Amino acid sequence: AILLYLNTQVSLFEPPFYQDIYVAKGERMQIAFQDGTRVYLYPGSRLCYPDKFGLTERRVTLDGEAYFEVEHNASKPFIVHTETFDIKVLGTKFNVEAYKGMEGFTTALMEGSVEVTDRKNKDKSVRLYPAQKVAFRNGELCKSPIDNYDVYRWREGLICFKETRFADLMRQLEKNYGVRILINNEAVKEKVFSGKFRTTDGIDNALRLLQKEGHYTFEWDENKTTVCIN
Repeated sequence: AILLYLNTQVSLFEPPFYQDIYVAKGERMQIAFQDGTRVYLYPGSRLCYPDKFGLTERRVTLDGEAYFEVEHNASKPFIVHTETFDIKVLGTKFNVEAYKGMEGFTTALMEGSVEVTDRKNKDKSVRLYPAQKVAFRNGELCKSPIDNYDVYRWREGLICFKETRFADLMRQLEKNYGVRILINNEAVKEKVFSGKFRTTDGIDNALRLLQKEGHYTFEWDENKTTVCIN
C-alpha cells in the first residue's frame, strides 16, 4: 500500500488546479489530507480534488470505491461527488462504492452521519446514521442496516466475502491482483462462497483454497497475466 501526504497550502486568489489520483489494479493507496482526513482507495479507483482543498471547502470526486475517515469541521462540510450522487458529511467514517457507468451505488456509515443526494433530483436525499447503508436499486435509494462489516475491511488488506457468486468473486480478485481471470468452467460460475483471504498471501493461495469446494483446475498463461479456470 502507498501512503500519500498532501500539502494544500496555496493562495485563494489563484485558480484551482485539480489533482487526479488513479490506483492501478493490484495496488492500494492511503491519502492523508492536511486537515487530518484520510482516504483509502480501492484498486482500480480514481480520486480527484482541488489543490485548494480545505481553504474554503472540502470537495472530492470519486470514481470507484473508497473508505473515508473525515476530520470534523462544522464550518467546512466534506462532500464526495460521484457520477450520480453526492455524499455530504461533517466528520465521520464511511465507505462509498460508485463506479462510473455502473448502476451499483452503495454508501455504508460506520460513525457520524451523512446525507446522500441524487445529483439529478435534489429533492431525493437520504440521511444515514451509524450501522446503516444505502444502495441505489430500481431507481430508488434504499436504506438498510449493515449486516456484514467484513466486506469493508479491504483497507486492511483483506478480501472478505459472504455468499458471493464465484464469477463476482473473480472480479474482486482481478482488481486486487491486477490480473485477468477467464472462467471456462461454467459449472463453477454460479457457485456461492464465503470466507476471507489476506491479499499478501497471493492469488494462487486464494484459488487453491476455493478449489477445494469449487472442484476446478487453474493455469496461468506464459506471461503470468491471465489465469484460466477450467
